[in-house]
Parts: sequence; structure tokens; C-alpha cells
Amino acid sequence: MHADQTIAAIATATGNAAIGIIRVSGPDVPRVVRTLAGNLPPPRHALLRTFRTQDDLIIDRGLVLYFPAPSSYTGDDMVEFHVHGGIAVMQQLLREIYRIGARPAEPGEFSKRAFLNGKIDLLQAEGIADLITAKSERALRSAQAALTGESSDLVKDLAAELINVRALFEATIDFSEEDLEAATLANLRSAVHGIHSRVTSILDHARHSAKLSCGINIVIIGEPNVGKSSLFNALTGQSRAIVNPRPGTTRDLLSVEVAFNGSLLTINDTAGIRDSDDDIEQEGITRALTALNLADVVLYLYISLDPDPSFITRCRKHAANAKLVYVRNKIDLYNLPPGCRIIDGVTEVSISAVTGTGLPLLSETMLATLDLETDPTISPSLVRERHLNALERARLALSFADVSELTKMPEITAERLLEAQFALSELTGEISNEDILGAIFSRFCIGK
Repeated sequence: MHADQTIAAIATATGNAAIGIIRVSGPDVPRVVRTLAGNLPPPRHALLRTFRTQDDLIIDRGLVLYFPAPSSYTGDDMVEFHVHGGIAVMQQLLREIYRIGARPAEPGEFSKRAFLNGKIDLLQAEGIADLITAKSERALRSAQAALTGESSDLVKDLAAELINVRALFEATIDFSEEDLEAATLANLRSAVHGIHSRVTSILDHARHSAKLSCGINIVIIGEPNVGKSSLFNALTGQSRAIVNPRPGTTRDLLSVEVAFNGSLLTINDTAGIRDSDDDIEQEGITRALTALNLADVVLYLYISLDPDPSFITRCRKHAANAKLVYVRNKIDLYNLPPGCRIIDGVTEVSISAVTGTGLPLLSETMLATLDLETDPTISPSLVRERHLNALERARLALSFADVSELTKMPEITAERLLEAQFALSELTGEISNEDILGAIFSRFCIGK
């Protein structure tokens, strides 16, 4: 990263569009503007200008927005050119900018400069990227919480508490347990225990939020011809799966992402599981069993009066940790009403996938099974693997800071408290290294 270099990139999607935006940041911004469009416009005022090549050929007419340092997104001098969104126009203007002295921006380089210049912290930077790629309302809320600094405030408050505890502990480190006042020792133990409990709670919530934001895997299983494809089409609102009375119609794994109560679900239709000599059908069954290994929730479909225990046992071997819902289908053929009952602790829902009878009950059951409600007092945006890893390291360090014998191994306890503080500081980027930053920002889109 060379902050003394000027970078440029197209900030809007590639392709023909009404408007396209080119973003430039760095010390050469004033020269770029003067060369292409005349004098610098007043800061943060959009002015209509004609853009010309160095040979005085007109490229386009559009708006110029100038943001002088440090009051810009990146913290450096920055300009945006708003022009017509044709591919040829954008590319010609970009070539002229490069000719003046800018270089192509790397993925995420504008946001990385904003981070390095102290305009945003690392959680906010990730929130920007997540906002762009959000596929569900919950993922959008998660990104917004990070972008507004809600998550950063939560982490910084925890780190500040930990710093205070370390200061109090290190002030008493030369005293034996007998020399310390009972109230002082009790306060130390209570403070460490309290921070450990909060980190544990945040970590548990983060793991749950990560699953809800990144997508929950729903797998529909059952024997052939029980209506799996009909249910798949009903749940996804698409006629993706072929429905046919002949058993074994589905030979492959079909997957569709759908938004459900603000969360992203991946619904998977599978081949009917049975013994078969057909090579193609066997491959479909193998893929169905493989899908079970990745399932968060399994919808076991059948049309008999009760679920088949041997079928459940077979599938449980492949989905031991998944939540299970029994779905009794085709009640319309037997003139039965929709309903719910509990079988050995598992909820059974009676439906007709073809007529839609009972589907609202199934949605309610799935809602309860997925546990989509979250604690509103904890930020939902700590969902990346990096976040979970840092929180887990903080939790472990606090666990090993023996709260019952703080003064018997003071050096080890002090080191553990410092480890926990470092782990929390990594979340916001107060402590970071170039490799970590490179890995994070390389996943951003170019121009952001």
C-alpha cells in the first residue's frame, strides 16, 4: 500500500447503464481534475463539466465531485466523475486518468486507505463490503450494524473494561492474597468473570447470527414419490423440480436460495432414498446423503401414518447435528386436516404440498426450529470467521486467567488478560498486520 500513489477505478457495475462513476484518490487528484475538466470545483459541490483527452477530444459531459483531504471517504484527496455509463465512455475516461499518472486500484483499496487513515475501523470496513453483498434482510441489518459503528462500540467497551481490569490487577500484582483486601480481590474476580461471561454470550450469539446471515441449509429427504419435489417447488415459489408420479424422477441435488423471515435459506431437493440397481439413481441417492452432512435442518417427508424408524436411523448417521422436522404429506388424498403433533420430541406437521394446505403451519414450525429470534442487545454483525476466531481466543484466554486464584500465578494471569485484550483489538483493527489486512480487503469489489 503506497498512500503517495494516486489510484482510480470504476465504482459502478460493468455494463451499459444510464450513469457510471469513476473514483480517483491520492495526491494527484487536483492535477487529474484540471487536466480532464478545467479548474477544481468547490469541495462537495457537483458541477457539470466537459471531459477532454490530452489531445483536446471530447470524451463526455458529466458531473465532477471533489472531496479534499482529510474530509473524504479515503482521507486523501478524492474525486468522482459521474458520466454516461457506456462501456466505451468509461474505459476512455479511465485510460486518460491512468495516462495523467494514476494507477488501477486494487480490490478494496479505497476502503483500505480509509481504514489506514483512521476514517473507519476494520469492522466498519467489513460492514461496507457486506452491505454490498447482502442477500437477506438479516444480512443487511448485520452490515448496517457494523457500518454505523454499533459492533465497534460493543468491542471497544469490552476492551476498555479489560484494560481497567489489567490496570487494577497489575497494581496489586506484588501483593500476596493475604495482603490484599477481601473487597479488592472480590472485585478483581468479579470483573474477570463478568467480562468472560459477556464474551461467551457474544460468541454464542455471533455463531448463531453467522449461520442466520450467511444462510441456513434446509434439506428435504424421504423415500421416492412422497412429494419432495412438490414441497421444494412450494417452499421456493419456483417450478424448478420435475414432479411426476413415477418414482425416482429426481436424480440430482437441486438448490435454491430464498429469503425467509429476513434470513437466507438454501432449500435442497434430493433424490428419493431407497435401494436401487440404477447407476444414475444411486448417484443421486449418494448426493442426497452427502447433502445431509451439511444440513442445518432436515425435513423428513412421508405419507404413512408414522415416520419409518429405520429410515430416520439411516439419515441420522449422516445428519447427527441437524434439527429434524417430520412432514406428513398428501393429506388431501385421505381428506385429513392439517395439524401438528409431537413424536418422540420431534414436531410432525401434516400438509399437502400440492394444494398448499398446512404450509403456513410448516412455516411456523420451521421458524421455531430455526430459532430466528436474536438478542437485540447484542450486535448481529460479528458473523465472519475472523470475528468468531478472535472472540474464541478472547474467551479461552479469559478462561485460563484463573479467577479463583488470581494472585497465585500473577504473571500467567497477566499474560492471559493481555491475550484477551489483543484478540478483541484485532476485531476493530487496532492491532493488525499487513497479511490480515490484505486477506480482508482483497475480497472487496474493485472501486470500493
